[in-house]
Amino acid sequence: MYAKHLERLGIIAAVLILIAMVFAAHGAAEDDEPEIGFDAPDWVIAPFAVNTKINDIETDDIKGMHGQFDISFDPDVIKVTKIGPCNDKVEIINSDLENADEGKISVEFSVSTTKANRVLVEVTFDVVGDEKESCYLGISGSIYHRDGDEISAKWTGDTINIGSFDVTVNAPGRVPIHTFDADIDITGVENLSSGGFALSFDPSVINVTDVKPGKISGTEIELDHWEFKKDTNNTIIVFFNPKLDSGVNGSGTLATVIFDVIGGNGDSSILDIGEDVYAGDFSNTESDKLPINWINTTVTIDSAAPLPPNETDTYVYVRNLDDDKLTVFLFIDGDFIDGGLTDNKVSSGSTKKYSNYKLEEGLHTFGIKWYDFDTEEWHEKIKEYSVSGETDLVVIDTEEHADEDTKILARVYVKNLDDDALNVYLYIDDKYKKYETIEFDDTCEYEDDGYEFDEEALHAFKIEWFDPDTEEDYEKIIRSYITSEEAVTLYVENHLRANSSPYPINQRSTAAPHRNAYNRDAHRPITGRTPCR
Repeated sequence: MYAKHLERLGIIAAVLILIAMVFAAHGAAEDDEPEIGFDAPDWVIAPFAVNTKINDIETDDIKGMHGQFDISFDPDVIKVTKIGPCNDKVEIINSDLENADEGKISVEFSVSTTKANRVLVEVTFDVVGDEKESCYLGISGSIYHRDGDEISAKWTGDTINIGSFDVTVNAPGRVPIHTFDADIDITGVENLSSGGFALSFDPSVINVTDVKPGKISGTEIELDHWEFKKDTNNTIIVFFNPKLDSGVNGSGTLATVIFDVIGGNGDSSILDIGEDVYAGDFSNTESDKLPINWINTTVTIDSAAPLPPNETDTYVYVRNLDDDKLTVFLFIDGDFIDGGLTDNKVSSGSTKKYSNYKLEEGLHTFGIKWYDFDTEEWHEKIKEYSVSGETDLVVIDTEEHADEDTKILARVYVKNLDDDALNVYLYIDDKYKKYETIEFDDTCEYEDDGYEFDEEALHAFKIEWFDPDTEEDYEKIIRSYITSEEAVTLYVENHLRANSSPYPINQRSTAAPHRNAYNRDAHRPITGRTPCR
């Protein structure tokens, strides 16, 4: 019997292995399929060309290959103006522009040699849409070997975005007779990977003495180097590289250029920024060129111009006091700061540096916002801090919020062992809470939702009552360390007249000292009060 079971298990295992091999082979076959798609820019602002290309195909399969494909697009965003071969090894057999106005073109082609370099057809487009619009380029079709057999292939589309990114020289219009800084700012960039720019000026009025790295969304933009353009004294070339695989997104400063003032009062100079062959293009993580809108400025020397405000390099840290890891968002002066963090999660009990920020000396607000999964709520903390000096440090703490299911609270119960209905007054940590009228042998819960505390601690629970038999006030105190949701029970003991036998109880209560406070029944009438059940 045991051998038969083993044999059956062996057969099942063999079948499972065979199925796995089939699926693996199928997946590998799909991965090995040629892919036909586009070599297209991500961002455009002017007429552009798109090449169709084929990847992952054997060289011998290219010769004599022929096929047909359709390209679809949004005719309200881009418009086809030309179709042609990418090189002289590709022949366009037929192309159909008749449906271009409806957002579709068809192309039939053939390849005569293995030297076609895997690029097939070039399609030129005009931009007819508005900035911030986008258009998906779809492609589908079929390709064949020279013997007529169809080649199985994947067809992959792409997206074209309309727009450019502003790069602005940000400098004061009037500068004092000393030195000044000009920030090179960029707005709303996406996946910036590297680039460079040229900045020209009038060397008889101002001169560059240094260039410092900037920051975009809290990420420092590392400068490769800067230099004066060869054989000039009026143009510098700046090269930068954030060195991030994912690029950098958002708005900020690429670099800060520091100038000495050379000219006299009233002299002016244009700060002319632009691209340069030697500096290279702005590119994203896919090595696509990013279109840039260059914005210049002019500075004028003015001896009466105010000196620029002092700036403090402010290092901001977030400390997580909660018992869970939190995703914490930072705001400075009400503005959201990305922080440049690929992970802005802060572990419980740890402190994370977000970045350092150039802030004018003086008072600023620093805010953090986070979602707590225990309370299922957003929480916010705002701190005002005055920064000063060359450098300063700001640490902002999150707050601990306990899980709703594990609140620190006490449910207080009072049982009346006396033979009379009594008014029993509850105090917690010497603070009066409420009173209840409790009948003989009844137990009363004083607060339906319990009494909640901010932290684990030792608390004092006291009850006071007046016994009509002995005509005395009594109190009972117990102390309990509350760490979660716990029950606290206090007992009103039976006190008989002096000539009566005592009611048996485990612990005796003490007579309360007579105080004016115990004339409280005159201030808290119980007439008509419903006894606690």
